[in-house]
Amino acid sequence: MSSKLVDLENVKVTIFLKEFMIVTKIVDILIEHMMHLKGDDLYLNGQNIALSNMLYYCLPTFFDIDLVQVMYQSFVIMIRKRNQESIDDFYLSVENVRKSRSDDKYNKCVEQILSTKHVIHDALKSIDKSSLDPSIPALFTHCVLWGEEYPEGFHIIHDHSHSIEKERLMFAKFMDWTQDNVELGYDRRKYKLPLKGKSLNFECSDQYCQLQVSDIVASSFSYWAAGVNRNEKKDYLFLELNKLNLNRFIGNNKIWPTMDVTPENLGTVYDGGVNAADYTTFFLLNDVPLDV
Repeated sequence: MSSKLVDLENVKVTIFLKEFMIVTKIVDILIEHMMHLKGDDLYLNGQNIALSNMLYYCLPTFFDIDLVQVMYQSFVIMIRKRNQESIDDFYLSVENVRKSRSDDKYNKCVEQILSTKHVIHDALKSIDKSSLDPSIPALFTHCVLWGEEYPEGFHIIHDHSHSIEKERLMFAKFMDWTQDNVELGYDRRKYKLPLKGKSLNFECSDQYCQLQVSDIVASSFSYWAAGVNRNEKKDYLFLELNKLNLNRFIGNNKIWPTMDVTPENLGTVYDGGVNAADYTTFFLLNDVPLDV
């Protein structure tokens, strides 16, 4: 990891803190959907990120932490099963969290989650079990990042992954080079379609030294990030990795909580742009899937 070859030209990293990702999905799948139906854009000025940060830190602080964990688990089960029993279990868990604190001042954030119950069936219609799998948005992000480096296109070799192989057609649609280039999103979260991948193949790591190196790099970053999350101070390997300034590889490419809630601090002050969720639907409706 201290090799000079491990540099910004050769390595790009996306980090996900899974528990925080669950919070962001509660915001994205439930609250954002409800707000969208009301005509509000929660992505403007990074409101979705601010709300996710607030919930992540406030829920276990002001409410029963064990009940908050049950709510997270119930949400994951609901996304995977999407039946009435799992829906009822989730909203019961949210109600239990709300009841664990009587102060109305703090109950508002939980009540916002409860208020999505009347749109839950509509919200769940457009998602599948893979919605909570970080490997899919991670690959999408890497396609965007490497597309900035190689706008003329590149070929993707990925190790075998059931979840990504299942979404192969979706990635092929996003790589539709017959459509005009378009920039989507707001502020620092803007990206361009189509993705610049020319092919997507799945191989065994023992056949490609690049995949073997990627495994080592990814494992090292994962180990280091886990140490950062638990504020590790004694583990030798973590401390050695921490000397390498690994954060320079990540930048904004992370699903990671911060205390920031203002557009200025989040770097999400609105500067124009296109709602990515809305236009992506239009893009996919007009796609000619790349034969990947």
